[in-house]
Amino acid sequence: MKKTHGAVLLIFLVCTAVLFPIAQADWPMFHQNPAHTGIGTGDPILNPVQLWNYTTPNNPINGAPAVADGAVYIGADGAVCALNATTGALLWKHSMFAAGSSPAVDGGIVYTSGDYAFVALNASTGETVWVYQFESTGQKTPTIAEGVEYVASQNCLYALNGTNGMQIWNYSFPVEVESVPTVTDGLVYLNVDDGYLHAINATNGVEAWNFSFWPYDNIGSCNPIAANGLLYDGTGNGKLFAFNASTGDIVWTNFNITTGVWGYCPAFANDTLYISASDGNIYAVNASSGQEIWSFTTDERWGVSGASDSPAVAENVVYFGTWPGWVYAVNATSGALLWRWETPRFADNGMIISSSPAVDNGILYIGSFYGCLYAFVNPDNPNLPPDPTPTPKPAAIATLVSISTTPKPIASPNPQTPTPSPMQTSKPILPTPTEPEKQSQISNQTPVYTVTLIAAGVFVVLLLAFGVFLFFKRKNKPDQQPLLLT
Repeated sequence: MKKTHGAVLLIFLVCTAVLFPIAQADWPMFHQNPAHTGIGTGDPILNPVQLWNYTTPNNPINGAPAVADGAVYIGADGAVCALNATTGALLWKHSMFAAGSSPAVDGGIVYTSGDYAFVALNASTGETVWVYQFESTGQKTPTIAEGVEYVASQNCLYALNGTNGMQIWNYSFPVEVESVPTVTDGLVYLNVDDGYLHAINATNGVEAWNFSFWPYDNIGSCNPIAANGLLYDGTGNGKLFAFNASTGDIVWTNFNITTGVWGYCPAFANDTLYISASDGNIYAVNASSGQEIWSFTTDERWGVSGASDSPAVAENVVYFGTWPGWVYAVNATSGALLWRWETPRFADNGMIISSSPAVDNGILYIGSFYGCLYAFVNPDNPNLPPDPTPTPKPAAIATLVSISTTPKPIASPNPQTPTPSPMQTSKPILPTPTEPEKQSQISNQTPVYTVTLIAAGVFVVLLLAFGVFLFFKRKNKPDQQPLLLT
């Protein structure tokens, strides 16, 4: 009987882990996970203040930040930098030639690439764990799945053992690889300059299937993402595809825009795709049917507009940056503007937001072309310092202006002082919503992640208490003697 109770308890615990998984509270690689769905965690950021910013000397932050175990990792300034996630303080800096890709973090190791080498670093110290050298240039972003690093260099895709850097396999293409590897359900997906979308077996490096974009366009220009058994990809002429991820069969091609989809990665949440397009709009598209749900037009300045990289979504808010230097947050259900934050200008070049955002634990991290990484939070975020009194440096903080105001140029940051500035408490531009929009925003801002986490925790505690009760009940009951037949 004791064994039976123990087995029942074990079954309940396993079912709890399956039914109530604890959501990953990190953003450890480009677009959060190997499938690149771009889903963040924490409460929605609805009235942001700047927690901190970190400035690198004269170098853009093009690669997306990675967040893991309380640290933020970026590639910039010819180095990989590790920053404290809540203060922006520099933890360590590892110099390497042409470090500019988006890092990935797994098992205490930071994976990155520069020209002629893939590099693995100790996440705590920045010391080199291993180096894999190759003969071509290229700063490609790695993807980590089940302890394997998938990364491309020029025309070759590599699978490397994440622990020791030993090559598992490689696959050569006739031309250069365009996208970050997307990994799910045993397949690796890439867009290549030969006009094909390729699916490669993640275990042995054998091609499973491919799809030619030539009848529609000359290349797949998006970074593919995978969700719910489908693979989503787009072309330069504005056509979006949904494929069966296992077979490559087309499921739908309903969505199309007039001016193209650039090489960005859609975000996916609640059966909706959020897409940055080169016509200056952000689109929400039904992921099952390909039908447009809403579109949001970004503001134009200096003759340019549009998102400058892949969007991210967290708790019904879509976050993205634009070429003119604004950071946006829009309601994921309605497309209504929640807020817009303007970063400082340098001379006449603006402050281009050059990286895709990372959203972890209610903090938004995003980088600029002029070498500044920003961290935004809600005013009630527990990570905020208790007494934000220091005066920030003018060149290192985001400047908030009204929509009709043209900001004056400000001085470039001192290239010799790559230090974080304290939080900034000014208010961003917040639109005045109509009454229906207020109700929509309120109804869609419930922190589902937090509620689910609490419910799962309570369920596990009750289950463990029940198991302890059964244990002591059986322990205090006198042992039964076997029945002897005479």
